[in-house]
Amino acid sequence: MAGAEAVAGPLPMPQCGRGGSFRKTGSWRMPRRPATVLVAAALAAAATTAGVLAAATGAAIASCRGVGLGCAFAGGWVDSSSSSGGGGGGGRHLSLRGQAAALRATSVAVAAGADIAFDVGEDDDDALMIVAIGATFDPVRIDAYFAGRPLELAAHASSVVGVLAALFAAAAVGALAAAGREAWSSRGGAGVAAAAAADPWAEWRTGLAPRLADALVAMGPSYIKFGQSLASRPDLVSSQIASELVRLQDNLPPFDSRLARRILECELSRVEDQEAAKELLTSLVDVEPMAAASLGQVYKGRIGERFVAVKLQRPNVRRAAASDAALLKLLARGVHGLQVPGWLVGSPGVPWEPLVRADLVGAVDEFCSRLFEELDYVREANNIERFSKLYGAGGVHAADIPAPGVRVPRLERRLCSRRVLVMEWVDGTRLVTMTPDGCAIVGEEDAPLVRIGLKATLLQLLETGVMHTDPHGGNLLRGPLAPQQPPPSSGGPVARLLRLLPWRRRQPEVARHQLLYLDFGLIADVPLQVRDGLVCAVMYIVQRRWGRVASLFNRLMLLPDWVLEDADTLRRFTADLEAAADSALDFGDADAEGGAAGGGIGGGAVRLPQLRFAALLEQLALLAPRYEFRLPPYFLNNARALGCLEGMARVADPDFNILREMYPFALNKLLLNRADSPVLRSTIRDLVRDEQTGRLSGRVALDLASAAATLQGLPRRAVLADALRTPGGRALAREVLLDELKHIFRPRSQRDHGG
Repeated sequence: MAGAEAVAGPLPMPQCGRGGSFRKTGSWRMPRRPATVLVAAALAAAATTAGVLAAATGAAIASCRGVGLGCAFAGGWVDSSSSSGGGGGGGRHLSLRGQAAALRATSVAVAAGADIAFDVGEDDDDALMIVAIGATFDPVRIDAYFAGRPLELAAHASSVVGVLAALFAAAAVGALAAAGREAWSSRGGAGVAAAAAADPWAEWRTGLAPRLADALVAMGPSYIKFGQSLASRPDLVSSQIASELVRLQDNLPPFDSRLARRILECELSRVEDQEAAKELLTSLVDVEPMAAASLGQVYKGRIGERFVAVKLQRPNVRRAAASDAALLKLLARGVHGLQVPGWLVGSPGVPWEPLVRADLVGAVDEFCSRLFEELDYVREANNIERFSKLYGAGGVHAADIPAPGVRVPRLERRLCSRRVLVMEWVDGTRLVTMTPDGCAIVGEEDAPLVRIGLKATLLQLLETGVMHTDPHGGNLLRGPLAPQQPPPSSGGPVARLLRLLPWRRRQPEVARHQLLYLDFGLIADVPLQVRDGLVCAVMYIVQRRWGRVASLFNRLMLLPDWVLEDADTLRRFTADLEAAADSALDFGDADAEGGAAGGGIGGGAVRLPQLRFAALLEQLALLAPRYEFRLPPYFLNNARALGCLEGMARVADPDFNILREMYPFALNKLLLNRADSPVLRSTIRDLVRDEQTGRLSGRVALDLASAAATLQGLPRRAVLADALRTPGGRALAREVLLDELKHIFRPRSQRDHGG
């Protein structure tokens, strides 16, 4: 497996019909209802009709190439050497080479809205799109661009509809056949023994899996991203489908080798170190890519005695991403404009209400802006260096990650350009692999690396705020230990002192391997208020204090202030949130972990509910239409990151509970409160307040410290000592002590009445 994840874009026509041979039954089954057959039949008829219409539309549009089309129809992206440019209206049409020649007449094109200067190469459609819509995601300029090119957007829409229609038709026909076989065998028809030997729905999923993967490839990079995330969740989509979607992560069809060579020559001719660039180009003669994914592909080259990974961006990917953004935004606007009778959405006094209150257009903009970030290789180069300085060998927070830490490939900055990234080559293997019968497994020696990945992600999400948000199976690998690693950062005098104390827990060593991070196109900055809000939300969820959880949603930047300011709306939202939690949280497991029902902490006994993160996201998605949910920049990719990691952990341990990882981290941060956050300060005082007397309780504070010690495997005195070394911890201790002294020295009559 290559040591650098490929990232890609416009893709060639996939080879449809790649079959699967997986037979093992997954956990999901089609509902056994008579209505299933009718629904499947209707779906098949509708999908077939839509497919015919889409094909006709595509044929009509394809005949209009004279007025300018910039993307190919019929399920595949063509190489930029043969595709047409996004021509204007009025019957005028400029090919890509013609547009490039026009721009080259000015010798240098400067991307509007970005401090990037570049020459426009012969096959540089990316440069043309940067000039047209900007280097970063700009929804206004994208809308304006396609407003002048309606046929180009129509061709893309027709392509997507045609692929989806064909997929739905095949799925419906297969479902009808599976339902028929199941019904026939249940009635004792002929061949019952043969029918019983194989689950018809497992066969249906096995046949559907390659079609689904091919459909996502045909639709383009935005849709491939969804498939990459689902590949890490065999518990949700079944092992048959997940095993086929794995190829979307690094095993997609590469684009033309001759075109790739021309792009490499063009890009490397502008880099700083020309001698190394020539040596690198020589090593890449007649070399096939080692991996290819949704936005680019990776080659293995050589500079001197060192092997390097060369990540090359696909030629038409920015145009494909812009087309997806425009199309998805049109769909979001259409759905957002739909209205229904008020009584259908809980507003009987209002005649008409929006079907969806959530900001769908904002959600599309958020998703697409992250995709455009991945196209910015200059940004990704900066991300690699930033991530390495924080978490790599010798990084500021390297000592906070369990040994032996994580490895970040070294960047070859002097060889990087707008469309090429060059970094250290590191051989790695997947943590999650598929057996021949389609089962996802994690090896015994890889399970600790999955745990390290989870702890590193929680550190990034809750503590540092700089988070790798694309940790799917192709980007988190088992790699060799970095040679001659420098000692981890000391972390200051307090950290050095703590390492000398005898009761500090020693993290277990992972023998010969290290967790290897790849693909740094998506590095999110989680705001401090969101980090603090997440910590507080975790604590209140465990104690089932849903009103407090609801009040944090504006701090998490998920709800506008008016929802929380209106008492009736807040009351309704709190009730809906509690109902959603009942579906995503299982407090029955919590009772088994430590005592009486009710959740929370008592006497150091830790009672944590079983959290199904995917179910929680599903419930929030169901709530979104009823309230004006907003998706801040951090949310989508952070949720996807946690979902991918939870999926990997569940493969290693089916009983994995992500809350059991998050809770001790959140509790420890709450007790320490190193930055003296006012939100954490008020929350910890709320948690240590005695519910009967209303005063700060030393007993409850000690219970929290005992819980933190139990979950981290430390003596309670170690947790208390850590807390007392921070300003927030000392302030809390003083306040608790004063409240206890006031209670002790009050007159007996006041103490007897709970005063």
